[in-house]
Amino acid sequence: MARPLFRFFRTIDPWYRAVSESFLGKRTEDSLKKEAGESPEKLITLHAALGFWAEGSGAKERAIEHYKEALESFIDTWIEFDFAKERIKSLRRASE
Repeated sequence: MARPLFRFFRTIDPWYRAVSESFLGKRTEDSLKKEAGESPEKLITLHAALGFWAEGSGAKERAIEHYKEALESFIDTWIEFDFAKERIKSLRRASE
């Protein structure tokens, strides 16, 4: 019997699960920021995801703020860093 395809896409890392719970209204941004503390890995992941979520909701300025927060992690070797940097550029160009 074949296993359902969706099983292969489930994320088991508790931090990603916590971030996704905010999109479902089960967690607040403030609680996630508090939990992330000073961890640059958690902060870049959180703010890149929140920025993308805000952007999808049409809140461009809020998205830019989250992307800026992601850049403040200084983890410039992560794809989330490049993603945040390019999204800021794109959103600013669209506003001109």
